[in-house]
Formats: sequence, C-alpha cells, structure tokens
Amino acid sequence: MLFCLFFSCEAILENAIENNSKEEPALVVIIKNNTPYLFERTEVITDDGIVVFQIIDPGSYDISDYFLSIYDDIEIRIQTKNSNFYHKPLYYNEASKVVDGRYTFNISISDDNELIINRVKH
Repeated sequence: MLFCLFFSCEAILENAIENNSKEEPALVVIIKNNTPYLFERTEVITDDGIVVFQIIDPGSYDISDYFLSIYDDIEIRIQTKNSNFYHKPLYYNEASKVVDGRYTFNISISDDNELIINRVKH
C-alpha cells in the first residue's frame, strides 16, 4: 500500500509541475536603465496599449512579456523623482517590427536630457 501511495503522489507532483510550467513567451522586452536616475514609473506605449514596468534602479532592468509586437524605436514615458522623460519616434520603421524573440532596450540620457534608446536582440 505504501508503494502505491508513493507512486500516486509522485504522479500527482509530476502532473502539477507539468501543468504549472509556462511556455516561453513569444516576445520578451527588457528595459535597461543606463542612467543615474531611479525609474519610478516606466511606460512603453504600443499599438496594443500601454505596458507599465516595475521600478528600475540605475544600472538595473525589468522584463515584460506583455507585448505582441515591438519596433526598433519605442514610445516611452519615464518618471523619476524630479523629472519626466518622454520619447516618441517621428515614424516607425515597419521593417524593424518584431513579434518574437528577446530584446533589450538600453535607455540612456544625453547631455541635453533627451532619451537615447538602443534595441539589442538576444
């Protein structure tokens, strides 16, 4: 009886692990804060809506898989303690639109307090 109980518990555990394992999302977007500022609120605006990221420390990053597609240049709003930064591309390069993969958007700030955004594919 103990033998049957052990194997039925093992089967239940394996089934629970299998059912709870998430499939890898098609598109993963990472925002990397390469500035000296704490990003208190970061919003990326897409055709599908607004994706809000968690607080991002200087030199750190946050990850989201809530995107259906993304371009090489993004519309983004960043709120810090003392400033707000906003960037909207003049146009979107349709050839740069992606729907799958892992991409990091490295965010820096120029001497003129303009956002510098660089997309990197992993």
